[in-house]
Amino acid sequence: MKMNLGNKIDIPVWQASEGISELRAAYRKHGLVMLRNIRSKLEFLNSLSEMGGVYHHPHAEASGLTHVQVVGSSSDHAHAADRNELGLTGMALTPHSDRSSMTLPPEFLAFWIESQSCIGGASTFVDGHRLIEEMSAHEPEAVQVLTRPKSVVFKSEEGLKESSVISLEGDEFLMRFRFDRMVYLSPDVAAVMPKFNALVRQLTMMINLTSGDGYLVNNHRWLHGRTHFAGARSAYRLLMKRPHLSPI
Repeated sequence: MKMNLGNKIDIPVWQASEGISELRAAYRKHGLVMLRNIRSKLEFLNSLSEMGGVYHHPHAEASGLTHVQVVGSSSDHAHAADRNELGLTGMALTPHSDRSSMTLPPEFLAFWIESQSCIGGASTFVDGHRLIEEMSAHEPEAVQVLTRPKSVVFKSEEGLKESSVISLEGDEFLMRFRFDRMVYLSPDVAAVMPKFNALVRQLTMMINLTSGDGYLVNNHRWLHGRTHFAGARSAYRLLMKRPHLSPI
């Protein structure tokens, strides 16, 4: 089954009953798969963790799952931004990649909604391949800036990482992007950000997921985010690394 979202992409849709081989095949097509009818966080963990080695985020439980829900009051947003915890608020998240400060960020990011909010909370996606293609066609000088080594510094709980927004890992592009208080931009990168962010907004796809839905995304290729939401919302995230030398 596929979901047509425009922008020349038919997004595969997968259910746990189809098995891990079908999930891997769907993932290979575009690096983004919609998940349907997952009944519990245990089913989510058991079904998706076969994709790779589980990465334990600082906010994760012992299983590797991170419970994504609102923590604290609405007045804590500024402090949450400083602590890299905006995901634990009801604020919108600009499309971004996860763990950009790592030498090699986890490739697989799986997200499952246990219960959706009553208002908002739509998931947003930007295809990094399409983003680079459009920038190359219309702003080639900007691509040179965005690929310059050590042009961006990413912050995390573990310290600082010098890198670039776009880099090459083998024969694949790797996107590292966030636009918040956890990143420092060199002057030339800051100068092209208005055009880059405008293109991100132009290419953003929005999907309204319901309870039991989720997605698996290539964190090296796709940027992901969400819209503001109000009301109780409970979700789980799982980050995974590709097994060494293991093809998907």
